[in-house]
Amino acid sequence: MTELSNELGCDKSTYHQYTQIYSMFLDKFRNEDISFFEIGYGNGCSYRIWERYFSVAKIYSMDIGVNFITDRGEIFLGDQSVISDLIKVSSKIDNCKIIIDDGSHNPAHQLMGFEYLFQNLLQEGGVYIIEDIECSYWKPNVIISGSYNTNYVNIVDYFTKYNHNINHHYNLHSNPLNIKTITFSPNCIIIQKGDEIDKIEKEYRYKGYL
Repeated sequence: MTELSNELGCDKSTYHQYTQIYSMFLDKFRNEDISFFEIGYGNGCSYRIWERYFSVAKIYSMDIGVNFITDRGEIFLGDQSVISDLIKVSSKIDNCKIIIDDGSHNPAHQLMGFEYLFQNLLQEGGVYIIEDIECSYWKPNVIISGSYNTNYVNIVDYFTKYNHNINHHYNLHSNPLNIKTITFSPNCIIIQKGDEIDKIEKEYRYKGYL
């Protein structure tokens, strides 16, 4: 993945170094007939990475200013800050094993995208990645992507609360999103979705201690 990214001049391997950790979560899907979706097309370099990295997958993207069909998928015209656009794209793709948010980088948009797409588009056992979480640390009046204020949403703080949900078998919390793991990595958050086995409620043998 890193070699491909370097070859195509993509900052996922250079400035951000995402590819060093992504392979730990995505390698197992390389030769599977899955659907992959990335918010944000930009200059298309990351789209070309995924086309080559996932040999048989359908590759989809959404961008605020681009719309065309490829031989492996489609780039949909849409704004991730508009819930109806997320719903429309989800209905066309049906389901995905991998979703990457490399869109506006606005924390509020990242949060809205996760809350809808993780539940309605991501398959069980899938991986959801939110990139460029650095904007959660910016001043609230900074303009992102031309017209969006950062405001006061911090996506990192939001996901730390889910640590208790992941441990719901051993405390008095619940895990309605069926989150299996959350990994905090430099400038990104990687969330794995559980499967049917993870939904099974266990009888905690020490619940009397709670």
